[in-house]
Amino acid sequence: MQQQKPKQNTHPWPRQLARLAVFCLLALGLVGLLDQILWDKGGTIMGFYEEPRDTIDVLFVGGSHANAAFAPTQMFERQGFTGYVLYSWSQPPWTSYHYLKEGLKTQKPKVVVLDAFGLTYGHTYMTDLQINATSDQYSMLIRPGYNRLRLALAMSACQTNHRPFTDYFSLFQFHNRWKALKKEDWLWFLQDYSSTGKGYGPIYTTESFPAQAMPAGTPENDLMEGPCEKYLRRFFALAEQEGFRLVVTALPYECTDKEYGIYAKTARLCAENGVPFLNYFDPATAAEAGFDWADDMAEHAHVNYKGAEKISAHLADWLAARYDLPDHRGDAAYAAWQQAAAAENADLARMDLRMTADLAGILQKAQRAGYLTLLASRGGFGQEGQEGLEEVRAALAGAGLDTAVLKPGSDSAGLWLLGPDGPEQQLAGRVGQELALARAFGPAEGAQAELAARTDGHTLSIRLDGEELALDHDGLSVLVADPATGRLVQNICFDSADGYAPYTD
Repeated sequence: MQQQKPKQNTHPWPRQLARLAVFCLLALGLVGLLDQILWDKGGTIMGFYEEPRDTIDVLFVGGSHANAAFAPTQMFERQGFTGYVLYSWSQPPWTSYHYLKEGLKTQKPKVVVLDAFGLTYGHTYMTDLQINATSDQYSMLIRPGYNRLRLALAMSACQTNHRPFTDYFSLFQFHNRWKALKKEDWLWFLQDYSSTGKGYGPIYTTESFPAQAMPAGTPENDLMEGPCEKYLRRFFALAEQEGFRLVVTALPYECTDKEYGIYAKTARLCAENGVPFLNYFDPATAAEAGFDWADDMAEHAHVNYKGAEKISAHLADWLAARYDLPDHRGDAAYAAWQQAAAAENADLARMDLRMTADLAGILQKAQRAGYLTLLASRGGFGQEGQEGLEEVRAALAGAGLDTAVLKPGSDSAGLWLLGPDGPEQQLAGRVGQELALARAFGPAEGAQAELAARTDGHTLSIRLDGEELALDHDGLSVLVADPATGRLVQNICFDSADGYAPYTD
């Protein structure tokens, strides 16, 4: 009997197709994994991904102006609503739009506040090429995915450099990062990127400027780029589609007539679509906020931490008065926000004191923050000039400290320790007589620090937890430490040889 041969498969393509599909899926998975590993995770938006779903009431969107001006934890303390600043450097409106789309994946905000500066694309202190370069580097920090692909397409189409959208893929944009990869990059899904600042980045410098004001009746111009207007209208449509209230703001910086004309057009487009335009170049709005151009600017482009405090307070009150925003203060579910606000306040108080160079201000702020302040003299007072001595005496007297040794031509030396409740130790003696004091402090639990000082009028030693911190200047040395943490806050000397000018070298 003749055996039948096995029937040959005359249609091998299904098996080959299945193999190809498996190969493609594995390749895509590997590419996706590499994309996640190489992705630069350094943006403040990383903290946003840590926020629990549906817990943010207000989303703020914009570039560095928004990052410097909007302080969500301060707004929480003032009105009780939560917020987050979805920012990237030099953020034009197409980037703002996709950052907001990213935010809407996990949050359902009642209000979205858009910074209008991006609408001046190509007509401000930054050229379009500068904005493109900065945006190219810092915008692609949202998570890899479809929305980031859409952002890459938008940047390719709208920015004047028109780079291919494939340039923005992590494999191309961040390919050099493989040289600097850390364990955190491989285990990004296990990292905690939580931020107490909620996207706020205070700037601690101050530069004075004449007050800026957008003249009443400023005429519109046609300088708003087409993509800018298109994306502003997309914001209007997205607000209606998603059910949030949109507010557009213009934040303080050195502005030009061209930009005022763009903002005039922005105001009209907002009015036509029922969207408020809160313009801090309007003198009445700036006055309501108490904004002071002489003290509240960090430099020509950004407000400083003092300006941010005023704008955040004004905006929090403005939003709370117009929209049904919840007050979460006292809600145990939002205890983390209370803690974040406390941490932010501590940072602001510490940095504010570090930026203070007048003695009276240092002593007042140190006491208000609950810090310890050590003062020590070296080289006598008034022996090399009396200029500034009376100001020093007045500052110490205002803090309740004995100023008997602070006399022109005095040959006395002194040590003073000032606590939050007033003077703790005051030692005085003649030059050559050694004076010493010590104070242990620090966290209630764990190792405590020790603050110790010695002076004989000729030499001076100030040690914090064993580290020598005395500055090499005659006059009055001032050291401020935080008793809650045991850490140094300020170390400054008022030099008697230079009219008691401050030095922090």
